[in-house]
Amino acid sequence: MGESLNILLVEADSDGFGPFQGLLAGIYEKQLNLHHVGGFEAALELIDGEADNYFKVCFVGDNSGSADRLEVVQAIVGKTSCKAPVIFLSTQDDIELDKLAMNAGATDYLVTTELTERELERTIRYATHKRRSEERVEHLAFHDPLTSLPNRLLLQDRLEQVLARVHRRDGYAALMFLDLDNFKTINDSLGHSIGDLLLQQVAFRLRECCRGEDTVARLGGDEFVVLLPEQGRNEERTVLGARRVAEKISQAIADPIKIKGNELHVTVSIGISVVTSESVSVDVVLRQADTAMYEAKSAGKDGCSFFVPQMEEAVLRQVRIETQIRTGLKKDEFRLHYQPIVDTQSIALTGAEALVRWNSPVLGQVSPAEFIPVAEECGLIWALGEKILEEACCFLAATPELPQLSVNISSEQIHRHNFASFVEKVIEDNAIAPGRLIFELTETALLADLEKAARVMKKLQVLGVRFALDDFGTGYSSLSYLKRLPFDFVKIDGSFTQDVIENTDDQAIIDAILSLSEVLGFKVTAEGVETVEQLKYLQARNCSTVQGFYFDKPLHGSEFCEKWLINQSQSAPSRS
Repeated sequence: MGESLNILLVEADSDGFGPFQGLLAGIYEKQLNLHHVGGFEAALELIDGEADNYFKVCFVGDNSGSADRLEVVQAIVGKTSCKAPVIFLSTQDDIELDKLAMNAGATDYLVTTELTERELERTIRYATHKRRSEERVEHLAFHDPLTSLPNRLLLQDRLEQVLARVHRRDGYAALMFLDLDNFKTINDSLGHSIGDLLLQQVAFRLRECCRGEDTVARLGGDEFVVLLPEQGRNEERTVLGARRVAEKISQAIADPIKIKGNELHVTVSIGISVVTSESVSVDVVLRQADTAMYEAKSAGKDGCSFFVPQMEEAVLRQVRIETQIRTGLKKDEFRLHYQPIVDTQSIALTGAEALVRWNSPVLGQVSPAEFIPVAEECGLIWALGEKILEEACCFLAATPELPQLSVNISSEQIHRHNFASFVEKVIEDNAIAPGRLIFELTETALLADLEKAARVMKKLQVLGVRFALDDFGTGYSSLSYLKRLPFDFVKIDGSFTQDVIENTDDQAIIDAILSLSEVLGFKVTAEGVETVEQLKYLQARNCSTVQGFYFDKPLHGSEFCEKWLINQSQSAPSRS
């Protein structure tokens, strides 16, 4: 063995585990660096004092100084940053203890009385290899594969943390949205390979302009974000600091970049949103910075602009939309349409998603992407959500041949005190069989109160409701809550499916999500499938189910029944 191995052994019975230590010494000889502690607290103290990847493997014996011998396993896995696999050791071949150790987070269970050097070496080798594979999957899930910068998932995580601290301390932070001004021209004229190398150089220069505590992220394409965390309690100082960083970035990006004999000149437009204690949410902060960036572009590019409320003419429209939502709820203007979800291989119908539509007599056809956020912000999402769920369950009850129906649930709903009891009544009134009703939740909808959301989800699970994590890859995507919450499905956001054939970033993200879901035991639905090439790509990677305009648009209830239910026993309906 060429590489030294730092191994942690947590076991109070030194004499009893002497032979085990002898096996380790026989395998690794001089490369072995064994840290042996006898108690729970000593183990955690030692782990906290080292880097997260210091230990290659941790062994926990069944006499580890804790009243609950599995408590050490749970603490190492769940409460420390240690990335090493944990292997539970016992002198007894106990099937129940084996299961409990696995549930606590152990990678393997070994009986020391029957252990040989070969078996121990193979176990360690397998556990460390498995952990490295998991780390690669995690890195792909949270980092941009082209630049290795944090992606949208990790950015939103960090921005949530910054927003929480700013609210708690009444401080200020800044978020900068950057877009290269003439990247498309370079990409189209010199090719994607040159464009990719240019993006890598831009990413490097951005990192050089920022401090270690700042976050430089790539959202996709030529869009980058720089998050400047807490800048103190002085707004003027925050603005000046953000402007200095913006000027430094502009100068760095403007310097010529030489790639394969080409001297490239690019500039950048920067929009800046100051994060204050009045900032509502991550999405709002990002939208404000994005709005300011477009203002910088419209002002001639190669500059920066701070967000001010006057930029958003949409605010006035939001007021009108809020007014008409209230009227629309009273006059029953909202209707549900149903989009089929099909098996990726056979294209057989596996379910549908209920999608709300609104044709306002005053505003005309209003997109859900426009009126749903307004309803959430003004507190009308609960009333709208009630109507949607009641109508969806009535449709589900009237169509017993429909295997399952997905309904989108907002943060306001999942965290409302009487949501579970309301759902129970609707299910009972419509005699919905367990497993037929699926609630789709976005990642950001869970973050307001994760523990409360978990409790509500478990109550609903008892009622037969199943859960899908919607728009996966565009939000928080924490592995910890993915494992803690009772999800059955993961839905890949259509933004990744759209360009998956040509965009290697989207390919890497989709492949990572599929690999991660396989590890965690989730079925995957890919949204936004519009071409046969996209379908074939997903088929080749064994994605469970798909939906999108390639199969059908969202349909009125009667039209959906005619095309997908009445004709189901004959053949798949023609696509619209």
